[in-house]
Amino acid sequence: MPSASLHFRLPQDQRDFDVASSAGRYLAVIQSLDTYLRNRIKYADVSAEAVNAYQAVRDELHRELSEQRVEID
Repeated sequence: MPSASLHFRLPQDQRDFDVASSAGRYLAVIQSLDTYLRNRIKYADVSAEAVNAYQAVRDELHRELSEQRVEID
């Protein structure tokens, strides 16, 4: 069975360790933001301008995620 390990030299790599160990929480925040934007676009009683703004932000979020090869689905 394949496995992978990450190794950090603490304390000099503390920031990298913190980022790596928080990845699941970062993903949850990004997913939550994407869901919020989707729900505002689909269900909110707002102007067309607001819907367009929400869509533009969501499109940019997805563009950035794609560029970094990050999948949130």
